[in-house]
Amino acid sequence: MKIRNQKLVFLAVIDGKFNFQFYPEMYGGRPGSIASFSFRLLLAELPMHCGKPKESLTKLFNMLATIRQMLGNLKQGLCEDGNPMKISDSDRADSLRLWNGREVRVMHSIINCALALKDYELAMELLGQLCERDGAPKHALLSALGRLHLQLGDISGAEVCFSEAAEVKGGPPGVRELVDRGLLSILNNMGVCLLYGGHLKEAIAVLESAIASNPVHALHESLLLNLCTLYDMESSKGRMKKFALLRQISRYQADAPTTILEKLYG
Repeated sequence: MKIRNQKLVFLAVIDGKFNFQFYPEMYGGRPGSIASFSFRLLLAELPMHCGKPKESLTKLFNMLATIRQMLGNLKQGLCEDGNPMKISDSDRADSLRLWNGREVRVMHSIINCALALKDYELAMELLGQLCERDGAPKHALLSALGRLHLQLGDISGAEVCFSEAAEVKGGPPGVRELVDRGLLSILNNMGVCLLYGGHLKEAIAVLESAIASNPVHALHESLLLNLCTLYDMESSKGRMKKFALLRQISRYQADAPTTILEKLYG
């Protein structure tokens, strides 16, 4: 009987029927649901972890809409549920802080769900909204936005976000900045891995695409040396391709290291 009662209570909470109003002798007529915010958020996120991200996305957006309605009520001088009952300014300020924090938490969950669905546009839009909020951790958010650009293959966009993140943080680079720099350089490492895997043409294509997407930052010594070596291994036409690289260097950089020039003219 005890297990059955617990199951009924659990189903009642899911259905939103298990409210404080049902127990006036215990809660003195307090309004609202006994189900905590964390519990409701867990219920919304569970389908995503069970291979049903679309179901989670719908539930999370419903939660977000409810939270924003409550914030709107508070800003209009009402209670969270729209009741015109007066509350003190300090209580109203506390409620606004609480529900603003919950709004941010649900937005983070929606971003994770959007990434699971490969809806990068939605994820980028929400990250941008979070960056614009007062008191937001812009350094971490801009870094996350840059990594999202990298997933899309937008190296130049990622570089802009990482630069802004470093500017916001200030001071010497930390672990996050070093990881961001490593992610920007990962295409060079991919080219080397492809070469050792016997995929010479694919390795060349990866490095060439990196230069084409962001020549100002991609034309650095390590990548150029690797690409020149790959050109030499590819065919006798590698010299012509190296000359094309030399033209790009002269266009985007004032000078090139001696080792690069020796490799290009070699």
